[in-house]
Amino acid sequence: MTFGLTCATKRYIVLPTDLESPVLKISLASLVQWMPAASPQFVVSQDAKRAHSATTVLVQFQVRTESREAFAKLMQSVKLNLPQVPGCLEASVFISEGQPLRYVLVEQWESAARHAAHVRALQDSGEWRAIEQHLDGAPTVEYLLEQ
Repeated sequence: MTFGLTCATKRYIVLPTDLESPVLKISLASLVQWMPAASPQFVVSQDAKRAHSATTVLVQFQVRTESREAFAKLMQSVKLNLPQVPGCLEASVFISEGQPLRYVLVEQWESAARHAAHVRALQDSGEWRAIEQHLDGAPTVEYLLEQ
């Protein structure tokens, strides 16, 4: 779950950074009830909520030398097909200019829960093994907060 806050001129996004950690269980409604009534400089911004409701996921892959071409084709497929997965809003694929075997996948999801469901589906279906065979080690996954 994500939500946006505006305090004076700064926007804050609250998002679980680790799916294994306890999920923040606070709704915008309860947050509004918690805030002091005489504090007009600290309000929940509906614009912030709309603008920042997506979860950004950064996945970094180190590819095996012998898998370079196959992984490049796989990432092009991911770029085209991942946005068709329910909950995925966008997917962009990057390759490191200085390290051509390092790929970065940037994903926008409706929520961290939607992303987690997608990862579980990849693992359950065996599709993850098809990706994993091209990698030199486990990928790193980060959940990003917009500043």
